[in-house]
Parts: sequence; C-alpha cells; structure tokens
Amino acid sequence: MFLKQLWKRLRGALGVATFWGAVWVVGGVTVMLAMGLHDTLGLERFLRTAGRLGATGFFAGGAFSGYLTFAHRRRTALQINTINVSLMGGLVAAVLSPGMAGLAGLLGTVCAASSVVLAKRGARDDEALPSSPDLVGIESGARP
Repeated sequence: MFLKQLWKRLRGALGVATFWGAVWVVGGVTVMLAMGLHDTLGLERFLRTAGRLGATGFFAGGAFSGYLTFAHRRRTALQINTINVSLMGGLVAAVLSPGMAGLAGLLGTVCAASSVVLAKRGARDDEALPSSPDLVGIESGARP
C-alpha cells in the first residue's frame, strides 16, 4: 500500500515537473523571439538556452511539487487557495533562477496557477462521477 501511494505521488511530481519544463521552454522561446534574440544569439546558442530554460522549469516544477506535498498534505485539491499557491510557485521559481528572477517568477506563477486549476478540475470531475454499482463493470472495461 505504501509503495502504491509513493508511486502515485512520484508520477504526479514528474507530471508537474514535465508540464513546468514545457511551459518554460515555450514561454522562454516566445520572449526570446519577441526580443529578437534569435538573430543575436545564433541558432546553436538559442537552442541551448531553450534547453536550459526547460531544465530549469523542470526542476522548479519538481520543487513546487515538493512544496505542495509538504505544505498542503492535509488538504484536497479543492481546498487549496489558488492565489497563495500561485505566488509561492513564482517565489520558488525566482529563487531557483536568480539570474532571470523576473521571467522565472512570472513563469512560475503561471505554471503554479495552471497546475492548481487543472488539479481542481480533475477533482471536480472525479466527484461528479456517479458511484452506481451498474457502472463498476463499465469502468473496468467489461461490456454489459
């Protein structure tokens, strides 16, 4: 039972970290393109910078997931205050990326808010599912 719960949490943390990494790549590349840095940096350095942004976002997402695990372990997704958690996500991201704290804080806030909103949507969808015994076989893939 303990290993099953641990595996579930690790999968969740990996999903959050991957989501953050992807958003950081897209957000960072968008900012670099808007600033015209793709011409200044050259393609190789531009791609390397995008990869670093992704890695930084991945680690910031992992740190944020750890924060959620410890600070909100007794709460459900629906009980978490989105604004407070979003601000903490921005702070975590800014601390982990001091060289680009402004951009990191913005991306961290957006990612944290998105993560919590998606978790709340999933929790609401889970609560909306009927728990009728007639649907037990359908959920497991059996046909009536």
